[in-house]
Amino acid sequence: MSTIWRGVSRQHRGRIVQHCQAKAAAQMSGDPSDLLGMLAEMAGDIIIKTDANGFIEEASAGLKALGIDLLHMLIKPNLTDLAKESHVLILRDYQRMVLRSLSPVETISFSVARPEATGQQSDSWYSLCLRPMRSKDDSVSGTIGVLRAVSQERELERKLLSTALTDQLTGLSNRPAFEMALSEALITGQNGAVVLIEIDHFRAITLRFGQSMGDEVMGAFAKFLTTIVRPGHVTARMEAERFAIFLPACELVHAIAWTQDVIATFARISTDLAFDKTQLSASAGVARLSGSIDNALSRAELGVSVAKASGGTRTECGDWLHGCDNPEPTRLDRSLVASW
Repeated sequence: MSTIWRGVSRQHRGRIVQHCQAKAAAQMSGDPSDLLGMLAEMAGDIIIKTDANGFIEEASAGLKALGIDLLHMLIKPNLTDLAKESHVLILRDYQRMVLRSLSPVETISFSVARPEATGQQSDSWYSLCLRPMRSKDDSVSGTIGVLRAVSQERELERKLLSTALTDQLTGLSNRPAFEMALSEALITGQNGAVVLIEIDHFRAITLRFGQSMGDEVMGAFAKFLTTIVRPGHVTARMEAERFAIFLPACELVHAIAWTQDVIATFARISTDLAFDKTQLSASAGVARLSGSIDNALSRAELGVSVAKASGGTRTECGDWLHGCDNPEPTRLDRSLVASW
């Protein structure tokens, strides 16, 4: 350093330092996106600067990955042009709230509308964090923000959620997932029936053949239910040998008839397979989805308990046993391909 300043007076040294500092400050205040752009590229993010109407004035090089090259565009794109049509309004409202300093959230996530030229078919998700930019007179001149790819994070969240709502032994939904489906049906006012099915004498099976064989029986029963249910039905393993099915838009008498067909078919298949001379069977309880989730499941559980106590391989209506509904005449010889 002494060699550089040799021959320069102390007064001139101070002027040179002040000049360099002022120039650097002017460059940073005049175009902060230059520095931010370099930092963004290092982090894999995209810096975007818009005017007060949402048109993109400047952006870091990463914007080209979204099929937008500002240098070769006569008309600058709007920020909302980045989003798929279903997310345009969300993005527009978010930007307007940021400009007014009224946004209730720090960031939003949206699916990007990629041009066909990019060759990517799957949705790409980005998070956006915007901040208002002010002029010298303290008026808002636009926004500056950071776009960050979050597709991998969203996919990880989806997988974690799927794992949390899936029974690991059978691959069916678990109890929380089933109750979520019932809750959604109740909120939307959708009617239907809840079916609880238990494998008869399951504990005796595990004691005789071991837990591994018990797991195989449950896995086979789960596959059987998967082939029997129809699109729109929700099938879950609640706990141990108990399974549940939600039949949306199904009248109670039809649900009873369908469930009895399932029970009879499972018993017949078990006989055909000759499982070590052990007859496999199941019992079921049916209830209308009404009141609360706990109440509906409680009525269906009452039906299961009565069916098992009556010898198994049968279906009972928990509503009728509970006195919630008058018994209605119904035929239990309906086909599994019933029209409902």
